[in-house]
Amino acid sequence: MSAPAFARSSDLQTLLLGSSDASEARAATLAAYDAKIAHLDRLIAVAEIAAKAEREAAKPALVVAQPIPARVVIVGGPRTGKTTLAIRIGAEQSRRVRHTDTLIGQFAWGKDSEEVARWLDEPGEWIIEGVTAVRALRKWMVNNPEGRLDGVLVISLTKPVVTQTSGQASAAKGVATVWVGIENQLRARGADVREIG
Repeated sequence: MSAPAFARSSDLQTLLLGSSDASEARAATLAAYDAKIAHLDRLIAVAEIAAKAEREAAKPALVVAQPIPARVVIVGGPRTGKTTLAIRIGAEQSRRVRHTDTLIGQFAWGKDSEEVARWLDEPGEWIIEGVTAVRALRKWMVNNPEGRLDGVLVISLTKPVVTQTSGQASAAKGVATVWVGIENQLRARGADVREIG
């Protein structure tokens, strides 16, 4: 059984002393207790403000004109803010967001990007994001040699917003390699391509 929490010294004083006629020493101790709680409250508030500011600063800036096209693909290596940006756009624009990470473990290597390439043909408004999205775009273009991407906004996030593991850094290099190979093709097929780094 855990001890009850006390918000202020008056509760503690009543429990310890049973009355309000505490000695001066105990009263001073309780006043110090209150001061420490108030100081901790201020520290927690400052830490929460600082954490919120860091989270906001880590969010990638959306450098596209409004309104955002009906179809958006967000590519980039791990930890670049793809999911955060997709969720923000999805919430602001009332769009369905498809996360390629949901396919992890469901398909063999390479088959996940085939599945995501099929998502690109789905009707309606959507946002697709994830590390696999860049390979899916490449596969879609191979499978649709005359296909157009008019009205599709492709955002490439190139800079990690938090530290990557060595494996994530390797994956980011792979994404960058595929991106270099398809960026001009995407533009030639009518996609609005924006790189945010």
